Amino acid sequence: MVQVARRTIAVRLGILNVPSKVVPDHDLAEPGFQEKRGTFVTLKTRGQLRGCMGCLTPTETILEGIQRNAINAAFNDPRFPALTSEELEQADIDISILTSPRELGYTGDDDLLNKLRPNVDGVIINKDAYDRELDFFVRRAAPGGQQIPDVKMAQMKNEVLESLIDRELLFQETKKKGIQVKPEAVSDQLKKIKERYPNKEEFKKLLSNMGLTESDVQAQIERGMAIQELIDKEVGEKIKISDEETKAFYDKNPQLFQQPEQVKASHILIKVAADAPDAQKAEARKKIEAVQQKAQKGEDFATLAKTYSEGPSGPKGGALGYFRRGQMVKPFEEAAFSLKPNETSEIVETQFGYHLIKVDDKKPATKMAYAEVKDRLSDNLKKQKMDSEANAYIETLRKDAKIEKFL
Repeated sequence: MVQVARRTIAVRLGILNVPSKVVPDHDLAEPGFQEKRGTFVTLKTRGQLRGCMGCLTPTETILEGIQRNAINAAFNDPRFPALTSEELEQADIDISILTSPRELGYTGDDDLLNKLRPNVDGVIINKDAYDRELDFFVRRAAPGGQQIPDVKMAQMKNEVLESLIDRELLFQETKKKGIQVKPEAVSDQLKKIKERYPNKEEFKKLLSNMGLTESDVQAQIERGMAIQELIDKEVGEKIKISDEETKAFYDKNPQLFQQPEQVKASHILIKVAADAPDAQKAEARKKIEAVQQKAQKGEDFATLAKTYSEGPSGPKGGALGYFRRGQMVKPFEEAAFSLKPNETSEIVETQFGYHLIKVDDKKPATKMAYAEVKDRLSDNLKKQKMDSEANAYIETLRKDAKIEKFL
């Protein structure tokens, strides 16, 4: 008899919407398919994906149901020729349980249930944590709730699981190394997080939406700080960036240290929409011309901006600070960069209305001096090395760990 469970590479707990391409047509056409609770098995061999789904019989154990459906997928899928027993032994097997084992009536001990969850050296990766992390990635990838392509979603699920495994490996290593985080350090970090929110209620609302308690957050902070201390000790302290390395990088990458030409300017804006009626545009033009006359007579530009400008910089005397090419709309940019310091432009029309622009200062394009960027460059190079070395360190931990993926 084929030992199907031994070759399990994936198990999902929770109701699953199975892609139609994986399920035989006759199963999809069956009434109430989405509400079925039981086991679903897919096999991949010869570059083909085949599957079988079915409910457990009243006298059947979970593993017996898995085995029966694997055999059905191998030999009874009408879309493909039957596999031999030898081919089945070599097939990749993906098992899905379409509900929790307890809901299926499983009343035994937790040994089987533990086998049906991802774990690292026997430590189970909590499915709620996986779901929260995946939800975070999904929201970031599709903030507007857009549909994520199946290929990208599968990649995202795998990345989330691998990330959780890496963090569990690192956390287990912190315990082996005796790393302990002081409670006051955790409290300080939690306080900083809370300060990002307008009030306690907003913070509590966020936790509620994520299905977390404050104790959960504290535990995550503690784990994160312990892992960071481990990485710093095992990886960071061993990395040294020499002056020769930073100078060599600086010399080989001059384009990264170019400071483009910059202009420091102020402006006065009289707003009018680009598609406004001619009469409305004429009225706005009349206003900016009146302000222009005052400026030409020597009245202080900043005072005029505070009095007449309708832009957000008006209260600040129209000050925009320094900006580079590409940061302003084209007509504004061209006028500003054509002026010399202390010169004021003619009236400039943009999509926002009519402007008067005064240039206060200009900085030519320059290359930042090595001494100016040396420390930041050294920090960046060290961070790059740490990322690479940390990944290598995690791989050594993986080699010595027993990792079972059931997701």
